[in-house]
Amino acid sequence: MALSVQFTPVDGSATIKLVDLLTIGTPKASPTFAATGDQIWKYDPTEGWIKYWWRTASKNWVKNGSTTITEDTVSSGDTLLFRRGNGATATTLTLSGAIRPFEAKPLYDNITAGTSRFIAYPWPVAFDAKTIPLYQSVGPKASPTFAATGDQIWTYDADRGWQKYWYRTASKAYRLNGATTDAPSIMIPAGEGFMFRRGNGGATETITFTYPAKTAAE
Repeated sequence: MALSVQFTPVDGSATIKLVDLLTIGTPKASPTFAATGDQIWKYDPTEGWIKYWWRTASKNWVKNGSTTITEDTVSSGDTLLFRRGNGATATTLTLSGAIRPFEAKPLYDNITAGTSRFIAYPWPVAFDAKTIPLYQSVGPKASPTFAATGDQIWTYDADRGWQKYWYRTASKAYRLNGATTDAPSIMIPAGEGFMFRRGNGGATETITFTYPAKTAAE
């Protein structure tokens, strides 16, 4: 599950400790980093995937490669992948924090060509990601086919894996890779996030969200 951090710390801090971010109804532990235990994956544009697991001995989150409870933090607007351990029953996740003020204008800046950024719509409501061009400072980078030269949106589906969309030159709209028509919508449920990839050769981009959601250029 692509879990978006749509909340801010209640104590006014800029970040939330990973160990304080969520509560698992029935954690699935493992003695080492393995598919048998619950995992959290955090994406860093420079380092790639940083992985944590729910360690049997610690009964808390431990970074892969370590044996101590992590001190790492996350910020509001981050998106994390939560993976349920093999053999575990379904569980409930509860996020901590306070709802971000709706009058805020959260942004994701310095998205350079050829890089990816995990994005969370800042508020706990559903979001149509096909409207992302309305929030871009420079504008979308199109490509005639699914290719690294165009902007892309990746959503994660538990059954189908990554669903990849690209911004199409001819229609000036997003289309799912392999489809023959443009996507009528790319709905991101409340509490989930998505990956945005800036096309190669595109100018450095800033995405600034506003509320209510935009439906046309303003």
